[in-house]
Amino acid sequence: MKSKMKKTRRAIGFHIVTFVVLAFTTSFCILSRWFLRTFTVDIAEIIFTIKTPLKGAGFIFDSLFSFRLLAQFLAVLVAYILFALACEFIFGNVDARVDIAIKKKNKRLSLEIYKIVKISVVTLLVFCNVFYAVEDWKELKIYEYLNSKKERSTVFEEHYVEPDVSLVMGEGKNIIYIYLESMETSYASKDAGGAQEVNYIPRLTQLAQANVSFTTKAKKGVGGFRPATNSVHTFSALLGTSSGVPFKFPFYVNHLNKFTDGALSSLVTLGDILAQKGYTNEFLCGSDGDFAGRKQFFEQNGGYRVFDYYSAIEEGYIAPDYRVWWGLEDEILYRIAKDEITRLAKTEKSFNFTMLTVDTHFVGGYRCAICKDDYAEPFANIVACADSQVADFVAWIQVQDFYENTVIVISGDHPYMGNEVVGVIPSSERTVYDCFINSAAEVKGSETGRECNTLDMFPTVLAAMGFSIEGERLGLGTNLFSEKKTLSEELGYDELNAELGKYSEFYEKRFY
Repeated sequence: MKSKMKKTRRAIGFHIVTFVVLAFTTSFCILSRWFLRTFTVDIAEIIFTIKTPLKGAGFIFDSLFSFRLLAQFLAVLVAYILFALACEFIFGNVDARVDIAIKKKNKRLSLEIYKIVKISVVTLLVFCNVFYAVEDWKELKIYEYLNSKKERSTVFEEHYVEPDVSLVMGEGKNIIYIYLESMETSYASKDAGGAQEVNYIPRLTQLAQANVSFTTKAKKGVGGFRPATNSVHTFSALLGTSSGVPFKFPFYVNHLNKFTDGALSSLVTLGDILAQKGYTNEFLCGSDGDFAGRKQFFEQNGGYRVFDYYSAIEEGYIAPDYRVWWGLEDEILYRIAKDEITRLAKTEKSFNFTMLTVDTHFVGGYRCAICKDDYAEPFANIVACADSQVADFVAWIQVQDFYENTVIVISGDHPYMGNEVVGVIPSSERTVYDCFINSAAEVKGSETGRECNTLDMFPTVLAAMGFSIEGERLGLGTNLFSEKKTLSEELGYDELNAELGKYSEFYEKRFY
C-alpha cells in the first residue's frame, strides 16, 4: 500500500511540474505569436511602453485582450490534462491489475512504456514551444537589443550640438504644429509615393505636393522621414522632434515623479527656445495629458498650457461623463483647436500651438460619427477620415487673418504600430508623413532623396518659422532646409540607429 501511494505521489508530482513548465512555455509561445501578428514593433519599443506611465490608457489593454488567445492557451493545457488522465488510466492502473492479468515482466515493460510516452510527449511539447519562442526572439530583435546594451556609443560626444537659444537667431512666425497620430506615407497610393492600390490620404498627398515635404524617396510625392531609435512611440516622438535626442531615460511607471523633480529640465527643447523668444506655448490633446508624462514634460519645458480631455470637460466642450476612445474624438478636438488658436491670435504675443490627434491610434483606430464607409478595411476609413479632417482644418487656418504670419507643420509622430492596412509592407518602406505650409525658409538643397529621421525635425521646424540656426544643427538633428548633410546621410541611417540604441555615458551624465 505504501509503495503504491509513493508511486501515486510521484506521478502526481511529475504531472504538476510538467503542467507548470508546459503552461509557462505555452503561454510565452502563444503570446509572442500573437504579439508578432498584432504589432509591428520590436523589443525596444515593448520595453519603452512598459517604462512609460500608463495612466489614462487602461482601456487599450482591455481591447488588446483576446479571448482567442485565452482559448488557445486553455486548449493546450486541457489537451495535456486529458493526455495525463488517459495515461494514468491506461498505464497507471497496471499496479492494481497486473498481478492477476499479466506477468511481472510485462508489468515492468508497461510501466517503462508509460514513462517513455509521458516524457516523450512532454519533451516534444516543450521543445516546440521553445523552438517557436526562439524564432520569435529573432523577429523581436531581442538578441540585438541585449547586445546593444553591452556596447558604448560616442555619437553624442562627437555630434551633439547644444541647442542654446543663442544659436537660434532672428524672429519667427507663429506656428501651428499638428501631430497626426501614426500618420505614415504608406497610406498613400503607389503612384503618389505610398504603398496602397487606393490613396487613403489624397488631401494630405496634395498638401505635400503643393508645399514643402522632405522625403527619403527620390521622387516628389507624399513626403516622409524615417523614425529614429527610441522615437517610435508618441511621447518619445514628441521628445525627439522637439529636442533632437531620442528617449533613453531609465524611468519606470512608478518613477515618473522624476519629471517634476527636473530630470528632463536639462533638455533644451523647441518650447524652451520659443518661450525665451517671447512665444506663448500651448499643447492640445484629446486624451489624459498625464499619459506617458506629456503634461509634465510640456509644462516643464517651455511652460506650455496643456489642454487635455479633462480641460475639455472643465471648459464645457463635453459632459463630465463623456468618454470615447482615449477621451474625446478628433472631430471635437479640431473644434477646440479653432477656438484656442483664435484666442491666441487675439493676443499681442507670438504663439506656438501644438496639437496631437488620436483617432488613428493603435489598436484599430476610432471610427467617429463623420467617418465614411468607402473601404472594406475599417481602419482605412478612419485614416481617410483623419485625412479629410486635417485638410479642412488647414483650409480654415488659411482664411484667417493670422495665417500670413503663421507656419503650419503637419507631421506624423511615428509609424502605425499595428498591422491593419500596413501589415504586408516592409518596415524599411514605411516613413512618417511631414509637410511644411507657408514656410518662411526656402529649400536650399533638395526635398527628395534626403536620408532624414525624427531628430531632424527639431531644427527644421525652427527654420520653417524663420529662425536661422548657426551651424544648421541642434541636438542630433539637421536643418533640412539647408544643404548640410544629416547624420543619417553622414553615418548611414542603420549605423546611426545602431549607435542610438547603445549605452551613452554622455547622455546619462548630461540629461539625467
